Amino acid sequence: MLQLGVGALAHAGSAGGDACMPLDVVNLLKSDVATEVASRCQDVIDEDGRCTADCAEVARRFQSEHCYPHLTQSQRLQPRHQGHALVSLQGVWFGLYPASGVELVEVTWDAGRGLLLGTKLTGNQFVRAGRVSWESAPPPPPRATARAATTPHARRRRHPPPLCRAAVSQTACRVVSSVWAGAYTPRWDPCRLRIGDADHVEVVLPLGNGEEEVLAFVRATAPLLLEWEDESSPARGFARVFGACGLPPPAGSSLFAGLADWLHHSQHTVVVDQALILFPALLLGGWQLSESNAALQRLIVAAAGLYCVVAGLRLRHLGYIQ
Repeated sequence: MLQLGVGALAHAGSAGGDACMPLDVVNLLKSDVATEVASRCQDVIDEDGRCTADCAEVARRFQSEHCYPHLTQSQRLQPRHQGHALVSLQGVWFGLYPASGVELVEVTWDAGRGLLLGTKLTGNQFVRAGRVSWESAPPPPPRATARAATTPHARRRRHPPPLCRAAVSQTACRVVSSVWAGAYTPRWDPCRLRIGDADHVEVVLPLGNGEEEVLAFVRATAPLLLEWEDESSPARGFARVFGACGLPPPAGSSLFAGLADWLHHSQHTVVVDQALILFPALLLGGWQLSESNAALQRLIVAAAGLYCVVAGLRLRHLGYIQ
């Protein structure tokens, strides 16, 4: 029921007001203004050329689009820090599909079945939104002799591999397709999941005779999307365009991105969350003890302001506030 609800929302188009549904975000990337940026700014995209007046004008129009800020989707599902390779891939991703171009996919970890699932938030005429697009399982642990399995080294090797070395075999991945457009006739084909890093993955389908088809995915944040160099990406080279035209980079770039990563996806995140729970009690106690100390009260007010900023950033990242 939940998946069907997500699919219905994704296909409902614009909901009006300030809402930007997944389909609205994808439609922005497929819109005429995105095509114009790619056309009028081709010299900047392909040759690092000079930004012309026409290029700057259409790039500004793209940044002024209502759904432009929503190119960054909530990554509340992404774990606080990297651990198990497949679990670390949870979140919302942009994917490039041969039948329909760019789509939004939500990647989740099914702990009960030990599977990583890619569910479409937007769909096409073959696989609609709300349906699983592909699934993958971790590679089996290496075999070891009974004697070797008792050694500390062997026990360490049986732990899930770190993300940078993860490799999923072809038999551990399968992708769903439909034989006919407009009619869901699922057919599961073998594939392999190729992991570049925590923000870039590929689903590779063998076609025979040494040929293969690649479904490329990038984590759904504006900086990663606009810096993505995949030839099929509708926003390829847009980050260079904005830089050449003197336009502001997307939110989440540079120093802010590093601070956000430290806050939301590092080993310190657990400590930050615990501090956010305890800090109000400390502020209240400090205020009661500082009734006759104006300087200390000003310091407590400043600390309360900082607390509100950090708590707001965490709640926004987790999707509880907009």
